[in-house]
Amino acid sequence: MMSGAMRQLRLSAAALLLTCCACAENSASLTFDRATYPAAGCSAPVVLRMPQPSRFLDQSYWVDLWVTIRIDGNVFMQPRDATVSPNIAGSGWDSDYMTTALDVVRYSTFSPAVCDGRPIEIQGVLRFTSNLAPHPASTPLVVFQKKGVDWSREAIEANFKGTIRASVTVNARGYLESVTVLDSPPFGLGTQIIKSLCDWRFRPATKDGVPVSSTWVVTFTLDRR
Repeated sequence: MMSGAMRQLRLSAAALLLTCCACAENSASLTFDRATYPAAGCSAPVVLRMPQPSRFLDQSYWVDLWVTIRIDGNVFMQPRDATVSPNIAGSGWDSDYMTTALDVVRYSTFSPAVCDGRPIEIQGVLRFTSNLAPHPASTPLVVFQKKGVDWSREAIEANFKGTIRASVTVNARGYLESVTVLDSPPFGLGTQIIKSLCDWRFRPATKDGVPVSSTWVVTFTLDRR
């Protein structure tokens, strides 16, 4: 949210099929691997609660984090020592993939490892896995990251209301090729919509399992709430 004269334009819930519509079929998990126990018979730490990621990104992947599970169940992470799946290698420890994994681990709760009936501190590898649901042979265009539209003081003071439609063409590589504002909104809102759409990220439509170029209409609804 910008201060002063600029505010955010909300998107209509029915504007476009979004990734979150299919999130029920996506999944994520945390598993311990290669943990070192001081003696036979010691129990491994257990994930008591794991929140689902706030969003699923554009592909399935995993991140191995070197962690310490302390005797109170708190976790200490070393993200710069992480190992990632080959498909996201080179994305950087501060990428969206790593941030998503760290957020899930940070807000998860654990019970510590136990030896001789007492909790112990233990180090090991905790794997975060994000699995996207399989896609059918033909799928529509999907938005997996969007940005709100800023609108001016003039639009606010005029109490402008209504919907604005824009036609977007996304190529087979998922890049925005063209934007056409179908209506004629005042106060420069058409330009602001185009700027916003240029920052959106898409997964292209597919036909028979092959990515294809497609054109869709996105509807923006002005809402000052």
